[in-house]
Amino acid sequence: MDRITVLSRMQQRLLEQNGISPDKITLIRPGIDVDRFSKPDQEKRSAWKARLRIERFGMVLCHISSMLTRKAHSVSLEVVAACKKSGENPLLVIIGDPVEGEYYEALLRQARDEGIADNVFFTGWTADVPEILALSHFTILPSENEALGVVLMEGMAAGTPIIAREGEGGAELVEDHGCGFLYSPVNGVQPLAESILGHYRDHDRYRALSDKCKEIAMREFSMASYGRKLTALYRS
Repeated sequence: MDRITVLSRMQQRLLEQNGISPDKITLIRPGIDVDRFSKPDQEKRSAWKARLRIERFGMVLCHISSMLTRKAHSVSLEVVAACKKSGENPLLVIIGDPVEGEYYEALLRQARDEGIADNVFFTGWTADVPEILALSHFTILPSENEALGVVLMEGMAAGTPIIAREGEGGAELVEDHGCGFLYSPVNGVQPLAESILGHYRDHDRYRALSDKCKEIAMREFSMASYGRKLTALYRS
């Protein structure tokens, strides 16, 4: 091949470690439908607001991924538990399939053990991700072996600061743009929960970070931006 495009520096390092010349590799973040996430369907948003009973909660976190162990839903549960112990009444919305089986049952047990069974809602598969993100305050994806995490980009487009695991592809979005927070397995969830709550409780600071996420998504992640970058690569 003459050129290889990658989504993240993490992918680039893996290719270089396997003998691919750096001169062949170009980093281009994927494009997303920014308008779909920045302008959700208001009727569907209202329906999810009622279904989730949002009025019972304060802060809302959204974890979007398939129900796989490496997606680290357990970490998201720990974050919610830490926030609840700090005086908040958070809601964790988990979007993804399947909502059955051994892994799902293990998450239910963890939620009960953590005392947050009433603070977690599993939606299963749904196409209404923009509408749920429009009701959320943070998008969390503490996955392992994550090349990037396009859902984090979608969360930014919806105006939600993002949470990713340090050392993974999604962490690059936080490091490059200052649009969220990193989960450190070494430090655990408590410092992360404190950072999240510090921003959430400061309305002006949270609003500024939310607006920054939207601006970056519009500028960097739109399909038009993606097209320009690909065109430039082909022309080169």
